[in-house]
Amino acid sequence: MGDEGEDPFVESREIQFANIKVSYFSGLFLSCREGKSILLVKAISPFNFADMPKSYPYKMSFAVDGDILFKDREALLSSNPYGKVASYTILDGDVAQNVAQKFSEARKSVAVRDGIGAGTEIHSARGASSAGRKLLKCLLK
Repeated sequence: MGDEGEDPFVESREIQFANIKVSYFSGLFLSCREGKSILLVKAISPFNFADMPKSYPYKMSFAVDGDILFKDREALLSSNPYGKVASYTILDGDVAQNVAQKFSEARKSVAVRDGIGAGTEIHSARGASSAGRKLLKCLLK
């Protein structure tokens, strides 16, 4: 047919570099798109997407090792393949680089308040430092 190579319809390659999964129904992941200095931070909640009010003003907060990196940032809703709701926010510029830098230095915990549940989810920082280095590399391309 044709020679194999890169997909000509894709402007840049997306890299999912961090996935802290609690279960199939909740967790946290961050992704970066090469060539674009943006970072997607998504928190998956155990709640059903269909049950969530869509017009409510959702806010997301994120901390690494107790340092608050952003607080009460506007978040949007989406669902995962299992019908669970996820809140997400898109970071750019210095904010995205700061989150990546702090993520690469994480030693104890990553905490997120997704704006959906009543409290804060605290995850182990295991794997965050290597993921953060990949994120920084992706953001700086």
